[in-house]
Amino acid sequence: MSAVVNYEKAMLDQPLGVREKFLGDPNRWRLVVDGVEYPPGTDFSFTSPPFGAVQSVVVLKPDGTPAFDRPIYTEAPHVHVVVWGEGADGRFYYGMVEQDRPHADQPGADNYGKDGHGPVRFLHLIMGFTEKAATGRFETPEAASLREAAQEGGTGSAVIAIEKYEPGHIASPSFTSTWGGVTAIQVDLEKLQTPIPDPNEPINGVFFIEGHDLLRIIKNGQNETGAFTGVCTSNSALLLHWANHPEQFPV
Repeated sequence: MSAVVNYEKAMLDQPLGVREKFLGDPNRWRLVVDGVEYPPGTDFSFTSPPFGAVQSVVVLKPDGTPAFDRPIYTEAPHVHVVVWGEGADGRFYYGMVEQDRPHADQPGADNYGKDGHGPVRFLHLIMGFTEKAATGRFETPEAASLREAAQEGGTGSAVIAIEKYEPGHIASPSFTSTWGGVTAIQVDLEKLQTPIPDPNEPINGVFFIEGHDLLRIIKNGQNETGAFTGVCTSNSALLLHWANHPEQFPV
């Protein structure tokens, strides 16, 4: 099995030729701070204690020699919430939010890595961290899900039941180390209230979308207002929900 360690441990006890070959590879990651480039193999840690960290790591081969380097990203505990309800028509509806995401590129190969555009709007499930950075108060995935759903989805007193899917999901195991929780909250659609979202989050609207329509929108890649649906963790959470509730899958 391969493992990940920092540069210092990866280079420890390696023959000189192995170290020189690995660190001299032009594909090695390089740390640049204020325009100053540090030597290959410099360990770094860029952290925000409440939210996560980006750190240097090296992937080792089974024989203990270095294979390649790639930063690892960790996040604070977080949840994706499938808020759903059964309508009077017997169909199932799912709470989705439209939100602007400043970090995303515009889609298309020609836009890869290009900056200078406005935030990209996405349609995805309700999601959030399970620890409030402002208070340091720890929350269970269920408690965080109920809070986020009330803020963003107006669930409030509409909640009927909540369940948690284990073990959850991971955004990308190629560079992300932390798993995210996935929960489902059943609500009475007739008791939904006007949500009061966090003013620091650029949420443009909350919509309860019938399952067949939601699947069509995901297939199209965008909804009618142009919000993109390619948020992998949101779609993963929906798939986990439908796998646990196949009777709801829109066929």
